[in-house]
Amino acid sequence: MKKFKVFITVALTLVISVGIASALTISVDELKELLTESEVSFGAFPGPEVYMDVTVYGTVTNLEKTTVVAPGVTTFSTTTLSLGDSGTTYLIASSTGSEFVLPAVAGADGVTYRFIVTGALKTATTTIFSAAGDDIEGTLMVAGVVSDCDDADYIKIGFATENLGDFVEIISDGTNWYPLASGFLSAGQALCAG
Repeated sequence: MKKFKVFITVALTLVISVGIASALTISVDELKELLTESEVSFGAFPGPEVYMDVTVYGTVTNLEKTTVVAPGVTTFSTTTLSLGDSGTTYLIASSTGSEFVLPAVAGADGVTYRFIVTGALKTATTTIFSAAGDDIEGTLMVAGVVSDCDDADYIKIGFATENLGDFVEIISDGTNWYPLASGFLSAGQALCAG
């Protein structure tokens, strides 16, 4: 009799859990309202994993920041990045060259930046400098070959053979900067040095 009660209790819990989960509907306005709260969490009842598709009605906005470094824009000739710029994607198409200076790694744990070539770089390179130097570690993927970054001061993106879509994404752990992901089509298009 006890086994039967346990089985009924578990079965009812599963039915109720699945019934509530499948009845969950949220509008975009309700989602926006939730996102303004200090803490948002979505959960389920303990038990077997239940996977469901989520449908959003309305407009979903990307909160990722994007900055375009366009041809002829000299205000970006040297840009010192801040911790508040974390998560920004820089679209590089500057014919005059661009220099980016990363913030000091101390206190930059989890900070990321992405740099993507979106236009001809003409006659000038783009350089991503470390503020302190000697703290870029890891590898770049250049023309299918792994290029080592060992205590490097900067990452340089060349101009002679750039390809639209060449990119590097970097992240800090509070001690070093690491190329998290990268892809350059042509040999010699990117390197770590210094």
